[in-house]
Amino acid sequence: MQNTATNAAYQGLIFDGDTHIWERDYGFMKEYLPRQYHGEWLPARKAGPDGRFGLHVGERMVENAESNAQGLVPPPGRLKEWLKAMKEGKSNVEGWIQPTPDMMERDARIKKLDEFGVDGSILFVGEFVSTFGYYTNPQAGQVIQQAATALAAKAASKALGPGQSQADQSAAELAELKRALDPAKK
Repeated sequence: MQNTATNAAYQGLIFDGDTHIWERDYGFMKEYLPRQYHGEWLPARKAGPDGRFGLHVGERMVENAESNAQGLVPPPGRLKEWLKAMKEGKSNVEGWIQPTPDMMERDARIKKLDEFGVDGSILFVGEFVSTFGYYTNPQAGQVIQQAATALAAKAASKALGPGQSQADQSAAELAELKRALDPAKK
C-alpha cells in the first residue's frame, strides 16, 4: 500500500537547547582567577612538560579536550563521526578547520542562528567544560566557579542597555516570547 499522506513543513519556533561556543583562548581567566591559583589551576592551550600540545589545567593535560597547535578546531556538525572515532580509539575526526567568528563571538553567533531561522538558544561553554573533572580540590572548583561567574556577570552587564537590570531584560524577553507564542498573532 502506498502512503499518500504528506508531511507538512514545521511552522513553529525553533529553539536550540544545546549550542556551544569555542573559547578563543583562556587569557581572560587571568583577570578573574586570583593570581595565587594561576600555576595550578589556570586553563591554557600549550605544550606541557612532556611536549604534547593541548588544553592544560596548570601542568596537567586535559585528555578529553581536542586542541592543536595550529589553532584548528573540529568541524561543526560532525558529532556522530567524532563519537565513532572515540569508540574506535581514534583521537578525533578528520577535516579540522580554522575557527570562524560565529564559533567564538556573540554577535556573529546570533547572526548565524538568524540565518538558520533559530528563534532562541541556550549557549554553553565549549572546551572549558572538559576541564571540570581536573579541579579535584573542592577549593579549586569554588575558585574557578567564582572566576567564571565574575566573567559571566561582566559579559551580561555589557549586553544590557544603560540602566537596565537583568530582571528588566528577563521580563522584556519573557513578554517577547509570550507574544511570539500567542496563536492569535500568527
